[in-house]
Amino acid sequence: MNGRIPFRGLLLLSGFLCWGCGAGDEGQGAPSLSPGAARARAEELASRHLLQEALDLIERSRPAPPVGEWSAAEASLRQSQAGLLVSLARYREAVALLDELIRRQPEVPDHRRQRARALLGIGGYSGARKELEFFSAAERSKSLLLYSRALAGEDRFAGSIALAAAVLVRNPWRDEAYLVLGRALVRSGRREDGHRFLLRYRAGEAYRKAEQEALAAEQAGETGRALSIRAGAEDRRGRLYEAMMLNRKAIALSPAYAPPYLDLARMSIFLEHPEDAIKGLESLPARPEVLVLRAEAYEASGDLANARGALDQALALEPGRKSLRERRLKLEGGVPAEPGDEFKEARAVVRAALRGVPISQGVDELLKLADVYETYADPAFVGYLVLFLSRLAPANEAVLRRFLDYYSAGPDIFLRTWARLRAGDPQAPFEELRSLGIEPAAVSRALKGEIAGSTDG
Repeated sequence: MNGRIPFRGLLLLSGFLCWGCGAGDEGQGAPSLSPGAARARAEELASRHLLQEALDLIERSRPAPPVGEWSAAEASLRQSQAGLLVSLARYREAVALLDELIRRQPEVPDHRRQRARALLGIGGYSGARKELEFFSAAERSKSLLLYSRALAGEDRFAGSIALAAAVLVRNPWRDEAYLVLGRALVRSGRREDGHRFLLRYRAGEAYRKAEQEALAAEQAGETGRALSIRAGAEDRRGRLYEAMMLNRKAIALSPAYAPPYLDLARMSIFLEHPEDAIKGLESLPARPEVLVLRAEAYEASGDLANARGALDQALALEPGRKSLRERRLKLEGGVPAEPGDEFKEARAVVRAALRGVPISQGVDELLKLADVYETYADPAFVGYLVLFLSRLAPANEAVLRRFLDYYSAGPDIFLRTWARLRAGDPQAPFEELRSLGIEPAAVSRALKGEIAGSTDG
């Protein structure tokens, strides 16, 4: 053989290649996904924070037809595409697409809100502000932080500061608002105040890191773990109610994942409901961390025999663990009352009153538990508990009074203001903000969405 393909072979090969090309052409010419199907698949990817993959799917499977040919479903798909472009910092492409959406659907607030975000990303502060000014008062009140950033970009600091303050009065855990406020104060010449809020923003780094871990878990399809991570982050910043709800949701979605059960058990023990903790822990495999928590719950419920049994099981698995041996020895002959241990005795009284009473119906006794912690233990737990109760029973007058008593005397100006506003304090709740050079009336107007009247210039 001389390496040449015979003529007949060439014909056969060319026919084969043409057949392959035809198949490829047929694949390329196959109908693309419908707008609804493309949007559903993209949203599923985006829900797992696979944003680039979601955008790629839309761009590959559903090229945009001419604007005049957009159906309502096509417009919805392009809205999703624009949101992905903004999230991926492809701001100029987002602006171009949103321009088309606004021309087609000028009444949809989200188009203008997304366009404002995109314009802020490329320094178009004036354009972003003008987009937000199209909104109704109700819609404007949802976009205060965007508006604050736009005003700061235009060097209109008084308005920017008032709007960022309004965001924090509404939600003092909104970390990004501390960053916007701090920067605006520094740039306006109030460096000391500004640095205080920038430090407050930096103090939230652990929470933001946890959020990144949760996003990574969601990308991996581990929804239960993501919710559990968020629950832990909320608990660490004192938001017991939010942590409890997230843990319950994690269990509902991932019933085989253990950490939410452990966290809920700890919360139940803290709230003097050890029976709830026992019930939740009994379904888990007998691992050391589970057994130790079971022992704590049994001990709190007065069932010392089962507490000893749980510790014996834990010691069998970890015989060298000194803390377990010490605890087991303490339980050997029961747990005698220690002279002067009023804290334990006071908790036991509350626990007895709560026995068999659901947490949601034990508000009065839990208020007494707050008094116990204030009198005998760490007062920080009082805030932890009364904040929980304010979410559990927001209309309970005794809870609101206790909530206001605690938070209105705290060190954080926005927590104090938020507490007064939330508890319906008849004293002007925003007056204290004057110490930051903020006009109380501007904050009040901003919360109502009356943005134009709250800005300077």
